Amino acid sequence: MIIQKFNHYLKDYRGVTIAAFALVVPMLMAATGMAIDMSRAYMVKKRLGQAVDSATLAVAESSGSTAELEDKMDAYIDANFDGNRFATLIRTELFPTDDTLKIEAEARSINYFMTIFGHDHIDVYVEATVQKELRGIETVLVMDNTGSMSSNNNIAALRQAATDFVNIMFDRAPDPSVIKIGLVPYSTSVNVGRYGLGQYPNGSQYGDGTPFVNNPHGLSYTTNYNSSNGWLGCVTEDEPEDTTDHEGPWEMYRFCRDEDDNYDYSCSRNRYYRPNYVCPTSYVTPLSSDQTDLLNRIDTMNARGHTLGNYGMVWGWRLISPAFPFQEGSAWNDQDWRKSVIMMTDGQNTMHPYYSAYGMTKDHSIRTTQENEKFEEVCERMKEDGIIIYTITFTSSINSTTKDYYRECASDETKYYDAPGQSDLVDAFQSISRELSNLYISK
Repeated sequence: MIIQKFNHYLKDYRGVTIAAFALVVPMLMAATGMAIDMSRAYMVKKRLGQAVDSATLAVAESSGSTAELEDKMDAYIDANFDGNRFATLIRTELFPTDDTLKIEAEARSINYFMTIFGHDHIDVYVEATVQKELRGIETVLVMDNTGSMSSNNNIAALRQAATDFVNIMFDRAPDPSVIKIGLVPYSTSVNVGRYGLGQYPNGSQYGDGTPFVNNPHGLSYTTNYNSSNGWLGCVTEDEPEDTTDHEGPWEMYRFCRDEDDNYDYSCSRNRYYRPNYVCPTSYVTPLSSDQTDLLNRIDTMNARGHTLGNYGMVWGWRLISPAFPFQEGSAWNDQDWRKSVIMMTDGQNTMHPYYSAYGMTKDHSIRTTQENEKFEEVCERMKEDGIIIYTITFTSSINSTTKDYYRECASDETKYYDAPGQSDLVDAFQSISRELSNLYISK
C-alpha cells in the first residue's frame, strides 16, 4: 500500500516538472532566436558601415553634379554591401557641402525567429562624414610651352587653367603653409634659371649657394632670349641620367655650340641661330607657398620649341624630390605630406632637327619612340616613390599612341584627362585641384 502511494506521488511530481519545462522551453528558444536575429542585424550594420565609409571617401575625391555624385555613391555602396538574403538596402542619401560630405544609409535585416512576436525585420542606420581639408600637399605642374601652344592662343588657356588651379588650392587651404606648388614649363629643354648657379632669381644665394650647372666658359646669366653670349637657363644632359632623379651637374644649353662654345655650322645646315634658340624663357619655380609669386610666374609662360615631354616630367620629379638640387620637398616617408605631379601636353614627343636638351641632334639617335619609352620609365619610377600622377592630353590633334602613354602614366584611369578644347583644359585643372585633398573619416 505504501509503495503504491509513493509511486502515485512520483507520477504527480513528474507531471509538474513536465509542465514547467513546457513553459520554459519556448522562452529559451525565443531568447536564442532573438540573439541570432540581433547578431545578424549587427553584422548587417557593420557591413553597411564599411560600404558607406568606402563610398564617402570615393565620392569626396570626385567632382561632378549632385546626380553624378549620387550615382557614384550608389555604385560604391552596392559593390561593397552584400546583404544577400539577410538584408535589403532601403535608403541612401548624400549631403554635400563645400567643406564636408556626409552619407546616410539604412538597411533592413530580415528576422527569422522574432517573427513569432510580430517583428519580421530590424532596420539599421549608419552615417559617415568626411571633412575635406588641404593639409600638407606638394604639387608640381609640368606644362607644355611648345610652339604648337601658340595655335588659337592655347597658351593663354593654359595660363588660365594653371591660375585657377593655384587659386583653388590656396582658397581651400586652412593655411597657405600647407600648400606647396612648383612649376616646370618645358619644351625643347627645361629652364632652371639662376637656381642652376646657386642663386634665387633676384641674385641672392639659394640654399648653400652650390651651383648644379657647369659653367666652364664663365658665361653670365641673362633673361634676354636673343642674347648672343649670355646663358638663359636651359640645360642639357646625357643618357641614362635623363630618366633619373640625380644631383647633377648639368651642362649649359648652347644651341649648336661645341664644347669650346664655338658655333658648329654643320649643326643647322649653315643657318645661324643664337645660343638660346627654342629654350623656354619661363624658368622653373621650386615648391612654394607664395601664391602671388606663383601666379606671376604662370603669366610669363609663352610658346616656342619642340616637345620633350619626358624631359619636362623628369624635372617635375626633381622639383618634388627632397634631394639636391632643389630642397623644398618633404622627405619621401613624411606622412604629413602628399606628393603629386600634374603632367600636361598638347602634342606628340618630337625631337628638334638640330638641337635640344640632348645636345646636337646629329650626335645622337633619340627620336619619338625613345622619348616615349623614357617618359614611361620616368612615370614608373615616380610612382615607385609614391608620387600621385595626373596627366592631361590637350587638343584633339594628339594621336592615340600618345594618349595611351599618358593614360598609363597616370596613377590610375581616373587621373587621366583628355581635354580636346580650351574649356576642357580649364575644367581638368579645376577638377584635379578639388581632388587633391587630405581626407579622413570624422565620424
